[in-house]
Amino acid sequence: MLRLLSRTVRHLWEMKPTDANAIHPHHINLGYGPIREEVTTRLGQGAYTTALATDVAAVPGKDPAVAQRLDALNFAGQPPVTGYVAGTIFLHTLAHGDAAQGIKPDQLRYSVSCPSIDPTFVEAARKQFIADSLYLDDRPGAPLRFRVEANLTQMIRKAMVNVDADDLRTHLNEKLRDLFDGRGHNLELIPFASAPYEVPDDIGDGRPYLVLLGYDAFAVSDEPTSLPTDIVRLFQRKGTKEELRSYQNNLVFVVADERYREDMKQAVRRKLALQELKKPERMRELADHQQMDVNRQFSQADFGIAQAVMQCYRHLFYPSHISVGGGNVQLGHTAIELANVSSDPGNGQLHIRRALRDQKKLLEAGDQPDAPGFVRDQTPLKTKGFLTTQELRNEFRRAPKLSMLLDNGPLLQCIRQGIDGSIFIYKQGELVWGPGDPSPSITISDNAFVYTMAESTKVGLWPRKPKEEPAPNGVTTTGGGGVLPKATGTAGVGTTSSTGDATN
Repeated sequence: MLRLLSRTVRHLWEMKPTDANAIHPHHINLGYGPIREEVTTRLGQGAYTTALATDVAAVPGKDPAVAQRLDALNFAGQPPVTGYVAGTIFLHTLAHGDAAQGIKPDQLRYSVSCPSIDPTFVEAARKQFIADSLYLDDRPGAPLRFRVEANLTQMIRKAMVNVDADDLRTHLNEKLRDLFDGRGHNLELIPFASAPYEVPDDIGDGRPYLVLLGYDAFAVSDEPTSLPTDIVRLFQRKGTKEELRSYQNNLVFVVADERYREDMKQAVRRKLALQELKKPERMRELADHQQMDVNRQFSQADFGIAQAVMQCYRHLFYPSHISVGGGNVQLGHTAIELANVSSDPGNGQLHIRRALRDQKKLLEAGDQPDAPGFVRDQTPLKTKGFLTTQELRNEFRRAPKLSMLLDNGPLLQCIRQGIDGSIFIYKQGELVWGPGDPSPSITISDNAFVYTMAESTKVGLWPRKPKEEPAPNGVTTTGGGGVLPKATGTAGVGTTSSTGDATN
């Protein structure tokens, strides 16, 4: 200790630092050769040679240590506060016995602070050094002290730097496909479309399309005030010739937020780094507690990726008469609420469907349908008077003012409500259903028709003609008591039996 003190006094006398009003532990300059040798050789602390050179003070002629690099960056022209912090922690690491090793943050501030160094500088330097140090003890609850082996935090960070960009892109794209999977009761996924010909303009299997746009090619910031031109192009055009798209009300776009793209990539990069550390040859290099921590963090990595993805892919553009920016393109915007994501981030379409349903845009089985009168006025039913149920279903894929249907249930319910409300008449084959009839079994096909009440009256479908009853003398009588010549039934017109069933 006397030798260490004498070398420190000599070095201070030669250097005369302006902050040395008294000799503090941090004035023991571990980068000064005689002092360094005293610690590593005479005190037998050679096991810390690498930690000392990497984090505290490098050997002359070598790359600067972490503390030296941070001082050059943050405290140029001032006392080397980060070096003082690192040196003080290192000296406290040399205490005898595991329980005595290390120093607490408040004690560190007391030790380093002086008239020339503000305590806030000490605290800032401590936090930065902890973030960048390779050899600080990173076990939960451990005091500030060095370890002989590198800490896991920095090993992971170094492995993250070495992640291949192609591996990152491949893994992230696979994760995006998985999170926004189009199987089951979901929108049909179209991943990473970049041109109109990549987005179908057909009815497919009946479900609307969810167009997942690439995070590097398409991104928006915060709440968009105008529509991105690339999204407008995909929405309005189709095919290689970029003709006008027919089924515009059949598309939803999910777009990345440029503020969170890097966080999403970092989450994937971290998983790949942990995957590398889990290799047997790398695990053998780690202490037992580090191996446990790697396994724990790797098991949680997918959850972290899912959260980062949903935070980034929070913007939805969907067909709407309320256009973003008030333009002529019928595309609206909404954002997925991040508070709702944390419960189940691994199911991206769940949150997309929830956001669209909150906007009353997407309807599923059991949802209240669009009002029959509104549907009539927004489709060719208003002018033409009738449509097949298949044509009417396709109109829900065309008209942005109508809801998007995940299945046919809401349309069937809309037709039934229209019949009950004397707005629609339903005809299938030779059978006709109108107000007061039992609820029909409606099919979506080219052989089933929905008529407006005005059109059905015009063509004689409704109200039904009275049932003709044969008389014994060979003539047909009507309910009014008059005598009419015997006639055949009107083709395509049903009659009501005494039980109220619709019969031919």
